[in-house]
Amino acid sequence: MKKKLRVLLFANENSQFSKLHLLKLLVQTQVELIGIITNHNQSLRSERIKFVSVYNFFKRLQDRIKFELNVFPLKLQTLFFNYKSIRIMHPNKLTDRLASEIVLMNPDLIISAGYYQKIPNFILKIPNIGSFNFHPSLLPAYAGGNPWFWVIAKGEKYTGVSIHSMTSVYDAGDIVLQKRIKIAIGATEQYLFNLTTIASIALIPIFIKMCIKREFPMKAQNLSKRSYYSKVTDLDRKINWYENAESIKNLIQACLSGFGAWTEIGDKRLWINKVNIGKEINEKYGYYDVEKENKGFYDPVSMELSPKMQLIEGFKEAIYTMNVGDIIYCYIPSDLAYGSESKGNLIAPNSDLTFIIQMITAEN
Repeated sequence: MKKKLRVLLFANENSQFSKLHLLKLLVQTQVELIGIITNHNQSLRSERIKFVSVYNFFKRLQDRIKFELNVFPLKLQTLFFNYKSIRIMHPNKLTDRLASEIVLMNPDLIISAGYYQKIPNFILKIPNIGSFNFHPSLLPAYAGGNPWFWVIAKGEKYTGVSIHSMTSVYDAGDIVLQKRIKIAIGATEQYLFNLTTIASIALIPIFIKMCIKREFPMKAQNLSKRSYYSKVTDLDRKINWYENAESIKNLIQACLSGFGAWTEIGDKRLWINKVNIGKEINEKYGYYDVEKENKGFYDPVSMELSPKMQLIEGFKEAIYTMNVGDIIYCYIPSDLAYGSESKGNLIAPNSDLTFIIQMITAEN
């Protein structure tokens, strides 16, 4: 009978990412899960949802159903598993005393998945084979706590998952395995979380075989290309109107899963969860024209500033307040826009309008 790998798992009790890595380890016939160390924090759960629109709710529900269908066979496999043989610990701090207990447990591997506390070196060095973390990005890019949000906010086309050795620096150890994932157009943070979780647990059987054979194609990270992003804050979700339109769109897309991107009008907070930019607007309403794009119709336009220029009154007022380099968010009430008139299918009667206007250059 082959000896099983003795694995100690560091996990987050509130994280589906952690829980599914736990379930996947349980069904590995060559693994004996000897213990789980968690950093349960009830406050994390209460922070999760503060703003949800109907649009967000149904999108999240659709993504969640697809995810649950994918992981259902795994959950079914472990439905009647007896957890009593697994030692579960909830230490407030990772101390020398805890390290002494871990030494007595004699682990071959420490695996971390979703555990957000830094594990000290004196614990990382205990296992016979090593200590490894499952991280949901293509390291060295997007190290840190919430890569799902940041890869969308930064407009990345690809993300992935990484298994790496753990060191005293977060997410900086040598890479053992990686899986590259294309980010679909319109992907949300929740969708990427689901996708990377499934991809990450799929690497577990491969990783376990490597550990049994003691064959690790370790590759040092190029830390000059490292990017690190910490936990997403409320201010990270605030729209900066000095950013370009694509960056603003990416931020709004990143915020669709639960929290919304926001801005302020006076002392009021305005949440924004849908956006189209440039030719997307014309495509959506059937106005897009390839010939116009080739002629630069969707590029910045020049106009002569005078009281007689053919623009709605609210637009004129806004432009006259601007200096070169300014980018403004402009809200125009219907009486300073088109009033009771309509403009095809694009603008209904009595519509308030919003614009983002950037003044690039000006000539006398």
